[in-house]
Amino acid sequence: MKHLYFFLVASCLATAVMAQAGIPVNLLTPGQQLENISFEIDPLAINNQPLEGSTMFSINDISIQDSVYYYNGNGDEWNIFFRLQNLERNTFGNTTNYIQHYFDEDNSIWINKEKGVISYINDEVLREKFVKYAWNRKTGEWADTSYFEKRNETGNLLQLFSKNWDDFSDSFSFGFKNLYTQNENGQVTERIDLDWDSETQKWVNEMKVIQSYDNEGTLMQVSYKDWDEASFAWVNSSNHLYSWEGNDQTIIIQNWNSETNNWEDDVKYLFQYQPIEGSTAIAANRFNLLNKSLVMGPTDAKGGGYGLLLLLFKMFSMDPLTGQWANLYQVLYSYNTINLLILMISQNFVNPESSSSSHNITVNTKSGNSSVEGEWQNTGQTFFVYDNNENLTQEKNQNWDKDAEDWVDISQCDYVYNTNNDNTESYCKNWISSTNEWINNSRSYDFFDEEKGFRTWEYNQWWNTVENVWVNSYRTDYFWSSFVPVGVNINELPGISVYPNPTNGKIMINGDFLEKEATVKIYSITGKLMKLEVINSPKEMDINNLANGVYFVTVFSEMGTFRKKIVKE
Repeated sequence: MKHLYFFLVASCLATAVMAQAGIPVNLLTPGQQLENISFEIDPLAINNQPLEGSTMFSINDISIQDSVYYYNGNGDEWNIFFRLQNLERNTFGNTTNYIQHYFDEDNSIWINKEKGVISYINDEVLREKFVKYAWNRKTGEWADTSYFEKRNETGNLLQLFSKNWDDFSDSFSFGFKNLYTQNENGQVTERIDLDWDSETQKWVNEMKVIQSYDNEGTLMQVSYKDWDEASFAWVNSSNHLYSWEGNDQTIIIQNWNSETNNWEDDVKYLFQYQPIEGSTAIAANRFNLLNKSLVMGPTDAKGGGYGLLLLLFKMFSMDPLTGQWANLYQVLYSYNTINLLILMISQNFVNPESSSSSHNITVNTKSGNSSVEGEWQNTGQTFFVYDNNENLTQEKNQNWDKDAEDWVDISQCDYVYNTNNDNTESYCKNWISSTNEWINNSRSYDFFDEEKGFRTWEYNQWWNTVENVWVNSYRTDYFWSSFVPVGVNINELPGISVYPNPTNGKIMINGDFLEKEATVKIYSITGKLMKLEVINSPKEMDINNLANGVYFVTVFSEMGTFRKKIVKE
């Protein structure tokens, strides 16, 4: 889903813009299926190298993604540019070895780009070590490590770094490296950041981050230090102070004054939350929020995340004349009766020369007529519309026109879903005030095997305003094969019952096998481990946090193995 959220870091498209020369494909139309597209050659046998696996699955099969092919748009054709192939997996279906190639159009051959080797903790899902290597075209060998991720036996990150390989200089250019230290609770207490020096081909210190917690494990302070080459020492840079009062969270940003050797207040953030009815204790919600990241907006459309709804984000700056906090900016959030975000309004505060933090203000979020100095002025708003399945179907952005004293359209995106609630179509357009009309901007189509529950391919187009036509941008094809975790026989355990099926959020697991300890694992249809519990008696498992769809419940014990397909509605 390509949703836009205010103050949320937009996730980059996980797939790059990629493609295959010599395989022209007709321009696609909305709803057109893959089997109706005419390829000059079979896309499953590019360069006469068929992909492993089959697209035929039985009820007991989990779908495993073997290969991904990326295309660039070129007029009405798609040109393949890049591919990723998963070469090896462990007994749980997790990729342990993969390779990436890009297509050399001049010579019509595949060229090595990158390879990765991954190991897992207890052979499960959580990675223990992830190493990538870049291909050195000059030597025809794999270069030194380009990416490295290492975790300890409990899954805490110890080291992470990435270096960019430059094909022109045949050396590593820029990069970053992070070293982590955790306390006994697994919380990060120190992180050292290093940069890659392309001239010396060595790591150099850049920044140190120190985090401290209270006795309950809640984050209270984050201090930043920069590396000073002259003194060859760490020096203070900035400081973040976290505190709670009721349901309100405050974060104060301080900068270090090297002349006075003191911290000076700079910016303050205020987050006002409301606990969701039926959620866990507020203390636990605070803990999750503070220990994840600096949250500057709802974590998703379906509420504020971690059992809290964000009602107000407010930003203050320190007035050097009065020494008081001055209003600067705020965002107000509104939700419907089922806690879906339906409206965000952003406002700037206009201060008169004599204003201070004690200035009386009136927030008018309806008409925005507070255009005089010393009050909040509307700047922008975003509406969200949902269908009966709680899927976001429309997102509209507007700006406030102070002269007309009214909201004016800026952009709008509409979304379509299939019966499994997968986003299949996205269409965005921009409002042109000079011509008083909507102009196409971009659109994307995602195709799924609805019975098996996985994406088969997707493509994106942008609107050419000169020629008034849709132009291909990028496309991604996904290829899958069947897989049964652990390679065991299915239904060896007799007398097992898993019910109800379908379920709306809870399942009961019962049977004679519970005389001894057993491990219950719930996999998505694409092979991802979603939930794990160890039980020794009849157990009701809560899967309300899982999206609606098809899952596999697998029970492992000394007496054998059982597997059942369930549907969550």
